[in-house]
Amino acid sequence: MDIAIFAVGISTIEDAEKQVQLSESRTGDSRRAALSTHVEESLRKLEA
Repeated sequence: MDIAIFAVGISTIEDAEKQVQLSESRTGDSRRAALSTHVEESLRKLEA
C-alpha cells in the first residue's frame, strides 16, 4: 500500500522528497522527519 501511495503523488523532486519524509515518519523517525521538514521549509522561505 505504501508503494501505491508513493507512486501516485510524485510530480516533482519536492513531491518525492515529501513522500520519503512521510515514509520516514511512518517507520518511527517522526521527530527527525518533522525536524528536517521544518528546516527545509525555513530554508525555502529564506530563499524566496
